[in-house]
Amino acid sequence: MPVLPLLLGFAVSLAASLVLVPVVARVARRLGWVDAPDGRRKIHRLPVPNVGGLAILGAALLGIGVMTLGASELPNRWAAALTLPGRRVLLGALVISLVGLVDDLRDLDARTKFVAQLAVSALAFSANLRIELLDGLLGEGLLGMTASFVLTTVWMVGMMNAVNLIDGMDGLAAGIVAIAMLGLAAVHAIGGDVGYLVLVAAMTGALLGFLRYNRTPASIFMGDSGSLLLGYVIAAYALRGSAHSN
Repeated sequence: MPVLPLLLGFAVSLAASLVLVPVVARVARRLGWVDAPDGRRKIHRLPVPNVGGLAILGAALLGIGVMTLGASELPNRWAAALTLPGRRVLLGALVISLVGLVDDLRDLDARTKFVAQLAVSALAFSANLRIELLDGLLGEGLLGMTASFVLTTVWMVGMMNAVNLIDGMDGLAAGIVAIAMLGLAAVHAIGGDVGYLVLVAAMTGALLGFLRYNRTPASIFMGDSGSLLLGYVIAAYALRGSAHSN
């Protein structure tokens, strides 16, 4: 089991997050990228930067990059065990995070966000991350593929919006997703899919670093750039390897 590269990726993501989050917060304050209190739903006392999702994304990608580079230096039996996230999945993560950033800054309408969520769901589907629940009944032809796409889209879009909706309290969304990622990691590990722990190692490190600054009273919020990203990642991760059938 390639424990060392996984621990290295986790450590790099954690350290990067601890460094990037305050940097992103300072830049956001200067640019006015903040969530101002309104005395009703937004009960924080002072304006708080709301683009922490960028730091989470950057830290996680850095950890994945280190593990990718490190895999080439590992013995063949270890390198073969590491399953790095597919390019389409990473592209979807980048796209939905950037869409969330635009929403944080300019308040996109619901239709535009929904179209973006459909697009990244299609990317995940094209990477063979899909729900195959009805394949046995409908077959693998057009009808079965259409049903699979609909179910996968409902799952992906639903998860993105679910995480977005729970991001209303300090540390809540990041904490829940970190716990969920660790739970899915256990399912993968028990099923022998050790390679799939690459994504969870990087993302969990990034989330724990972010939680250092997101706990009450939070000095930064993840915003939609973070909540949509986390919903997308947890939804895609659940459709990989041994976790899928469960």
